[in-house]
Amino acid sequence: MTSRQIRRAAERTERKLARKAGRQTAAVQQVPLPPAIPEATAAAKPSRAEINRANALHSSGPVTPEGKMASSRNSLRHGLASGELILHGEDPAGFEDLLSALLADHQPANTTEEMLVHQMAQSHWLTQRALRLQNQCFTIDGVDEKRLALFIRYQTTHERAFHRALNTLIRLQKDRRRYETGFVSQKRPAAGQTIGFVSQNDAHAPQAPQILGPESGQEHLEAARAA
Repeated sequence: MTSRQIRRAAERTERKLARKAGRQTAAVQQVPLPPAIPEATAAAKPSRAEINRANALHSSGPVTPEGKMASSRNSLRHGLASGELILHGEDPAGFEDLLSALLADHQPANTTEEMLVHQMAQSHWLTQRALRLQNQCFTIDGVDEKRLALFIRYQTTHERAFHRALNTLIRLQKDRRRYETGFVSQKRPAAGQTIGFVSQNDAHAPQAPQILGPESGQEHLEAARAA
């Protein structure tokens, strides 16, 4: 076999091998892939909550009392429904003055009446805060109607709570005074009235009736007829 024939045979062999490799590649590409499994993918991928917890481990958070207080108020928008009465920027002395004035006006005589006075002070304090927040809803850009309606509802709620506590306090104090007045009237005599025994020697004391015998009765009857 000549060198030319040998070269052509090698070329034919290479072309056959190339065509065979091409067919195998096409067959592999046509094989369908298995469907994805959502559960396995979800389990392999960490959730947002897990990522947040992992990130929180790298942060120590606020360490000073001021920082912790500010962090606790991050989600506080208006404080009209929170358990914190005095907010940042409000004067605690103003609330104490309000409470002292209400205590002086109503003079609570027991713990229940004092609690009602405290409730009145808190309700009035929150009502004034709702009014201030309503004023902030009016800006040069317009009116925030959604927040304004919210603050008006809170104002109405706290005003009703104030009057409810006030009416309850007035009713309790009225009942207490009525009870105390009735209790004292049973113990003390009326003005000008004396308590004691009537003297037997008193000339103005009523005399006991006399019992008459048969003879005396006959004599009185005849005297009456003669008259």
